[in-house]
Amino acid sequence: MRVAARALARTPVWTLVLILTIALGIASNASVDGFVRGLALQEPLTSESAEGIARIGRLLRVAAIAVFVIACANVASFLLARASARSHETAVRVAIGAGRKQLVRQVLADSVLISIAGATAGAILAFWLGQIVPSLLFDEDAEQMMFAADPRGVALIALACSAITLVCGLLPVMETRHDDPGAIIQRENSGPSRAAVRLGAGLVIVQMTACTLLVISAGLLLAGFRSALQTSTARRLSSPVVVSIDALQSSSKAHEKTGGLQYFESSATAAREVAGATSIAWAASVPGNRPITQSYEIETPHLPLRELSFLSTPFTTKTLETLIMPPLEGRLFGTFDAGPCSGVVITREAARQLHAEPIVGRSLEKPSGEWAEIVGVVAARDDSAARVYHYMPKAEPPYPAAKIERYRSAAAPAQSSVFDTNIVSPNYFQFMGMPALAGRLFDDTLDACRVAVVNRHAADLFFGGDAVGGAIIDRLGRRTRVIGVVGSTQLRAAQRVQPTVYFPVLQDFQPRMTMIMETGGVDRSTLERLHRRIALIPGGREERIIVKTLDEHLSRTALAPERIATVLVGASATIALVLGMLGLYGVMSDAARRRQREFALRIALGAGGSHVVGQVISEGMRLVIAGTMTGMVGSAVVAQWVASITPTNEPVSPWIWIAAPITLALAVMIASVLPARRALTSDPLIIMKDDR
Repeated sequence: MRVAARALARTPVWTLVLILTIALGIASNASVDGFVRGLALQEPLTSESAEGIARIGRLLRVAAIAVFVIACANVASFLLARASARSHETAVRVAIGAGRKQLVRQVLADSVLISIAGATAGAILAFWLGQIVPSLLFDEDAEQMMFAADPRGVALIALACSAITLVCGLLPVMETRHDDPGAIIQRENSGPSRAAVRLGAGLVIVQMTACTLLVISAGLLLAGFRSALQTSTARRLSSPVVVSIDALQSSSKAHEKTGGLQYFESSATAAREVAGATSIAWAASVPGNRPITQSYEIETPHLPLRELSFLSTPFTTKTLETLIMPPLEGRLFGTFDAGPCSGVVITREAARQLHAEPIVGRSLEKPSGEWAEIVGVVAARDDSAARVYHYMPKAEPPYPAAKIERYRSAAAPAQSSVFDTNIVSPNYFQFMGMPALAGRLFDDTLDACRVAVVNRHAADLFFGGDAVGGAIIDRLGRRTRVIGVVGSTQLRAAQRVQPTVYFPVLQDFQPRMTMIMETGGVDRSTLERLHRRIALIPGGREERIIVKTLDEHLSRTALAPERIATVLVGASATIALVLGMLGLYGVMSDAARRRQREFALRIALGAGGSHVVGQVISEGMRLVIAGTMTGMVGSAVVAQWVASITPTNEPVSPWIWIAAPITLALAVMIASVLPARRALTSDPLIIMKDDR
């Protein structure tokens, strides 16, 4: 081991390159495995996100395996080149009586030291990368993302790489034959066997094939990512910008709503003055954000009705003395229940006869033909009759007597479904290019009753294509009438449109909203000035202001999976190119060293240096062409898979397919020219004398 350590120390560059190669092979696999495990541990909100994570996980694992293959091939090439360089030393050892066991011990010592150093460096690098990879996620996940590094997985990868290193290190020993000492020295002076040369060439072809696959895949992902940023909204608008702000909260909901709406209006004025915004819309969930999903009970319009008889009873201050408080479900009356959207409270017996679950939020048609929402269920102290209480705040004694009346209710039970939920300004649909398909949209006034608009996907999926006149009931028992249907919009080709319900901001005020504005083009300094201007407006939280372009927002939210895949595959392709260049350099250096005598003869006979360099480059180019052609054939298959992650409706640029051959051609020129020129700097007379 001491002899091996001294031998490795005499070639520090070669040793460090080999250790770095092993470390990169281990770290790339371990870090990708930990990243994919971390994503899998997060429960996705939608089936689309689960499928996207699965596709990205498979792609990243394949990219990591490709880097690992290149690293292992690189290690084998370097060890074969080292064995070739030490062939004369090995021949002398055999000639003076060294046995195969002694040769194996010598080679194992070198390989063990390199394996230990490479595995240690790889493990350290893998856990260090674990702190960097989560930062590639978008903002809300980056804070929660846990890099699920698996020490056992790191150890297995390190053992696999170490085993490959040991096997490759033993290959030259397998070719060593014991016969006449003179014949051994003469044979070893002639260089490695043809099998070793073919093995080295095959390793280079494997490296070039994997490099081609990774470079083309990275190019396809980048093209798809850029195409995905060109959304229908971005193409229609001019340099869209998003500004997320928070209004100060108050103990009074009415004061909070009034102050918040004033703060939003002041922020919109600042956007027009500073950024030249020509059109502004507001939304609680910005396009591309993770959806805000909620479960609702659905009542479709035109349901069959059934008639029921209930005891119609006025609700007055005296009524409270006959009830058991608190209500069994829902609430009692408020002042707003006396308006056009009246509410009713029913007894437990009336709820039983309705056979509805949940009961709060359902509606009853009164004898007058008007519809009333059931806001609560109560229990009476001495009465088990099925009663319907009507709010009569202005009634004075003597109060109207209770009487039996006929009511009607929907016969079919409500269906439970999940919607993406958003709160928007009235002009949001026009701003986003979502046309009204049925009914009407919001206006600048507040409706007396709760209203909502659904997209076409929700109307088709849950309302049978006819949503206007239907209703949804949230988990608080609030009933909302559907007044319109809008068209759906997609941010990218791979996006699946989800059923969505939209509420007006005047009805369901939310302190945090995002302003989406159309501008004539802004730069970074304009965005910073806008941020400072909004921060000076009273009524908001300065630390919660976020100003960025729509492209920047999408790259951190809706397109984060594509961005992560593009960045990591691009990093894998870069690592693969570096490793491939190093491996090719090692093979070319060994080839140039073995052909030094041939070069010396050619130069002595009058050949120019450029002719000799051209021969070395042509030898490397043959290997690169073979690997590139194989890689391009495989890339045609991989392209179909990559298209499922970042699909694009635009034709793929031919430069993506040309980039890999050009890049590898430059790599082979660099890797071939340097060894050839170093060989040419030697004195031909000395080389001929040493090789006699």
